[in-house]
Amino acid sequence: MTVQQKQIRNWLDDLVKAFSTSSISQMSCFRQFIVTGSYADWLKNPDGVSCPSWNALPDINLYVLVSGSEEEQIEAEYELGLLYQSMMREHKEVNLLLDLHPFSRSVGTIVPDCLNLQLTSRIINMKDTSKYPDYCWYGWKSNYFVLYINGEDELEKLEVSSPKRDLAWLKHMHMAFASYSNVMHMVALSSISADSLEIFDEAYRYCKEVMKDGISLGIPISTDENFNYSIIKKWKDKCDKFYGEYYGPHEKSIVERILAIEKDYFSYRNETCARQLLSDFFTLKNYVYSKGFMSRISEVQKLQNDSLVSLPLWY
Repeated sequence: MTVQQKQIRNWLDDLVKAFSTSSISQMSCFRQFIVTGSYADWLKNPDGVSCPSWNALPDINLYVLVSGSEEEQIEAEYELGLLYQSMMREHKEVNLLLDLHPFSRSVGTIVPDCLNLQLTSRIINMKDTSKYPDYCWYGWKSNYFVLYINGEDELEKLEVSSPKRDLAWLKHMHMAFASYSNVMHMVALSSISADSLEIFDEAYRYCKEVMKDGISLGIPISTDENFNYSIIKKWKDKCDKFYGEYYGPHEKSIVERILAIEKDYFSYRNETCARQLLSDFFTLKNYVYSKGFMSRISEVQKLQNDSLVSLPLWY
């Protein structure tokens, strides 16, 4: 492990200790605390899978699963924020950033000379699983590691089928794209007080979201649709090739810029690149929406009689 990887592992161990005595772990609605993604892969098999290496900002997906009322959920969310705040006080060398896509700007700013660790972290309420898209449950259950648990593994017991690219999926995508657009308009306007480097950070996050969504939206839907979501993982490190094949050369060139930033993040982190990313986001989003989303909705509508409105702006 690198020094950075060891530092993150030690931080995570301390977080779990703090969580075990936190008020969240004592709540009757609490079920389990998990990490997902490539970091979960490594924790499940540290000798067989290499520890994640981050070219840009290191990021970890941390989720707390509860089963209770929305009042209990919101209380747990408030307490989780306070827990992360206390971790920053105790580990001054680690600065936390909270990624809140797709519906909000992120919380926190990069601090020089610190380990800047980006968290995608939520309270997931299992009381009504239908409130979350099936592809979210599929993703969470497909790759997670339990950090702390109260009772049985509720996620393991949850029945999750392979998600379909149907009208429900497209409606979730439609909502996400509308949210991305509105957040990015607000990010640009935040130049009234926000530093251009903060704008760069946020624009980069949302460019990556559109780039990722463009994969599942770029592949045609057949009448005997049996989409394997692992294909998204397959294309993750070859997005430029995918966009060249399924979209076009201009879209590919934007993706190549995003991938270049990922490999050398802080060299690109400046006002000029921030402005470029704001423009790149909308160019790429419009291409993915028109060539990907609209093609998929046309295919689905042949099978289901329903329609969607244009992407709304409410920022």
